[in-house]
Amino acid sequence: MPSNDPHRSTSYSWHQSHDQATVLFLVPYGTSEADIQVEIEPTGNYLVAGVRGQPPTIKGRLYSRVDSTSSMWQLEPPNSRSRLSARERTNSTTSTASTQSSYAFISDLEISSSFAASLESGPVSDSEDASSPVGFSSPNHSSGDEGAYPLHRVGSSHPVSRSVSPGHALRSLTSSYSSLESLHSRRSGRLLTLHLEKKQSIIWPSLIVGPAPESLSSHIANSVIFDASEELEHQYNMDSTSLLLIALELLDIRKDKEEAFEYFVRAWHQAHTPSATMKLVSHYLPLHSTGGLAETGKTVARGTASYYAHCMGGSNGLAQLYLEAGMLHLEGAASALLTSSSSSLSSLRVVHPAPSGDGGTDAWKRDREAAGKYFERAHLLQPSLEIPILPPPGASLSRSPSEQLEMPSIDLQSSQYSSEPLRRRRKLKEETTLFDNREAKLEDLDNGTWYLYIPGLPNNTSETTKRALVILNQPFSEELFLRLWNSSQWHCCADGGANRLYDVVPDAKRARFLPDLIKGDLDSIRTDVKEFYDSHSVPVLEDPDQDSTDLMKCVQAIQKHEDQEQSTYDIILLGGLSGRLDQTIHTLSYLHKLRKTRKRVFAVTDDNVGWVLDAGDHKIYIDHSILGPTCGLLPVGVDSTVLTTSGLKWNLSNEPSSFDGLVSTSNHLIPSENTVCIRTSKPIWWTAELRSFGVPRN
Repeated sequence: MPSNDPHRSTSYSWHQSHDQATVLFLVPYGTSEADIQVEIEPTGNYLVAGVRGQPPTIKGRLYSRVDSTSSMWQLEPPNSRSRLSARERTNSTTSTASTQSSYAFISDLEISSSFAASLESGPVSDSEDASSPVGFSSPNHSSGDEGAYPLHRVGSSHPVSRSVSPGHALRSLTSSYSSLESLHSRRSGRLLTLHLEKKQSIIWPSLIVGPAPESLSSHIANSVIFDASEELEHQYNMDSTSLLLIALELLDIRKDKEEAFEYFVRAWHQAHTPSATMKLVSHYLPLHSTGGLAETGKTVARGTASYYAHCMGGSNGLAQLYLEAGMLHLEGAASALLTSSSSSLSSLRVVHPAPSGDGGTDAWKRDREAAGKYFERAHLLQPSLEIPILPPPGASLSRSPSEQLEMPSIDLQSSQYSSEPLRRRRKLKEETTLFDNREAKLEDLDNGTWYLYIPGLPNNTSETTKRALVILNQPFSEELFLRLWNSSQWHCCADGGANRLYDVVPDAKRARFLPDLIKGDLDSIRTDVKEFYDSHSVPVLEDPDQDSTDLMKCVQAIQKHEDQEQSTYDIILLGGLSGRLDQTIHTLSYLHKLRKTRKRVFAVTDDNVGWVLDAGDHKIYIDHSILGPTCGLLPVGVDSTVLTTSGLKWNLSNEPSSFDGLVSTSNHLIPSENTVCIRTSKPIWWTAELRSFGVPRN
């Protein structure tokens, strides 16, 4: 499962021996020791732990009392990812938290129950919960580690953390480094380890068995819970992982479906846990049960579909639930979540046989069909919700012409400069392309061709495809400018972009490169630059609107020009992906929005070219003399997407991508592959590196 799931950052794993329980979870990488909050109620019955200012990662009543004076916690040092070799890792292979059993197979003198130690070898069984938080196993602790990995005592009620030097090595599972190499390869963060000393030497069947008192940690109020009251909510004053585990135990072991729902719905509202999502849509809110539901203010009976829907938050909550269920099907995780039992109170792990059925292709088709149904219902319930667009049934990343969104090559037959000044509005009669492949200078142009393939343009359309160039207030090279200027038919400077144009062109040639328009709030254009272009009859328009940027104002001017000409232009931005971060974010955001009204808008710098690929299939032809080797697929502007690619060094297959999870940066084009095929369920940014023009870059 992708780590864009909020449950990833709010879940824990735990281990135990007879006299100690070890709890592990990730905190944000920038967390300091002062940010850590670990509190044990004076009687030793209740635990609250997490990062200050955030909901606790673990909260509730422990199965049995612990000694708060000897219990400790440790925060992983920030630069410790490579300190263990493979031989230093432990080899425990079963799980306590979020898998089938809180009991574990006994190995030597300890009972180890980390399900993350098996990260290197894959799931323990086919029944492994695909959404379970990945646990973290623990290596043996030695006194030599104490300086690099300091221990802190756990206080009671209002603790003050301080370093201590334990008088003896903790006897069992006391540190938490064993799977750090594999752990950090999948997510970022620092590992926090709690060492809880049991007052009774027994094995616990579960870690958290009930709510924490309000005096220790207040509950997370949730106004959408039907008929909620302070007394009712106090019963569920626990973290999302513990709520989920108790819900699974109630549903799978005790067969108390209605009480299990109360835990599932709160776990879902707290952290949108994948297991809770699939249990809710399969046991309580299947699609057929909610087709005719109408929201009502009347009291509804507990145990009915109307009650379940009301507790989810009405139509908006149901839409979000179905969207998440669809994404889990699309990612291939739903089947594992539905067929596995994750009860924390079941006895020894029972390995369920893998479900029999068709091969991977048929399973993918079934998941895709199910995802489509969930997405359709989510859209009906909340039309404003952003729903992934699935390709038509049977579509694939084929290279057949009918499915291509191409980037064609167009030859540029460039004329030499004449000694006469060029008329500002003269239209080039020669065929043009976005780049031509030459080591060019303003004073000396040689014939040649640079091919850039742009998605969606048919081949050989150079005479009908018009391009508008918007010059932004960011530095660019003379060579890049020349190529873009000569491949476009209409030119506009966004306020300070006029300074860049003025400065890049030599004095003797400046009158030959006059833009069609300069527009913006004019707070950046220099006086000498404005006077020069005024003297050459270039329109310089001031637009004081503070709700739109200079870039937006130029695009509005292009739209007005298109209306006058009854034609359509592709838009090329010179700049926009470098310089100030806020301006770069604006470019990313604005082009993401423009995809709905304009087919082709590109941002080009000396380093790369980028544009938005809308949801669907895309086929990009690559000229390796121009592009590469690096490229990226960036989930900007969406919560997550599902990517499938071909033609890249590191291809993706139905891989979730998000800022909280995987982001395919620094991928590589393959020299032997002339096409890249991309399927995305939501819009993404595609970027490709531009090779040098043959001259050093500034």
